[in-house]
Amino acid sequence: MFSIFILTYNEALDIAACIESAAPCDDIIVVDSFSSDATPAIVQELAQQHPVRLVQHRFESHGKQRTWMLQADLAQHEWAYILEADERMTPELYQECCEAVAAATAAAQSDPETAPVGFFAAERVMFMGSWIRHSTQYPRYQLRLLNRRRAWFTDYGHTEREVCEGPTGWLKATYPTTPPAKASAAGSTSTTAIPAMKPWRPFASAGRARSIGTTCCLAKRRSPAATPSRIFPSTCPCGPWLDLFICTFYWGAGEMVGRVSAGASCRCSMSI
Repeated sequence: MFSIFILTYNEALDIAACIESAAPCDDIIVVDSFSSDATPAIVQELAQQHPVRLVQHRFESHGKQRTWMLQADLAQHEWAYILEADERMTPELYQECCEAVAAATAAAQSDPETAPVGFFAAERVMFMGSWIRHSTQYPRYQLRLLNRRRAWFTDYGHTEREVCEGPTGWLKATYPTTPPAKASAAGSTSTTAIPAMKPWRPFASAGRARSIGTTCCLAKRRSPAATPSRIFPSTCPCGPWLDLFICTFYWGAGEMVGRVSAGASCRCSMSI
């Protein structure tokens, strides 16, 4: 078995569905960054029906928050899965996690040096019930299932980067995430939300633009089938933006997104 951590900050819109998806687990810990909305109250109410506990810890950074919850001895199990409020645990993913933990535990008894200490899982970006497979950097892997005593996190830019004391593996099952639901709610200020509602403005410097353009397609924790990170030479003034457009629209099959979005919009209109 393994524990499930759920990171929250003002997640009243999503936290109930997230906890419900994790219900098969016997140890769910919601690590809340002192939400100002109804998130704590919802968690406490659901605690009467599910094995979920609420722990509040002031947010400093993504890396520090994750490391604190792993090392604070909050979980009942040695292994834990990190879930965010706008993500869901699926039956297939839960079953594979159970099997991965059992296999890793058995391997550690025979050879601790070669036993996996964590597993990466890929996200599926969902929109109105449809999987936006193209133009979302899929498969983009994150370390989600890990041994709490052999892995932790450090700060990396505005997010985090894992540190593992041993080999890692890959999970075949994916987890769905629904960022549009969070973005549509006024006042939702999750620490993991992307500020998509802000108006576009030019990058402050060419260096910043070049950094974005050369890393967007490499996609943090991509699968072994990586996409090209540079198409136009660095001397080309518009190179980073052209790299971004071509890798997203053509290599990432971004043109397919319009078909999925149009179909979802039609279904929504017909249901109204």
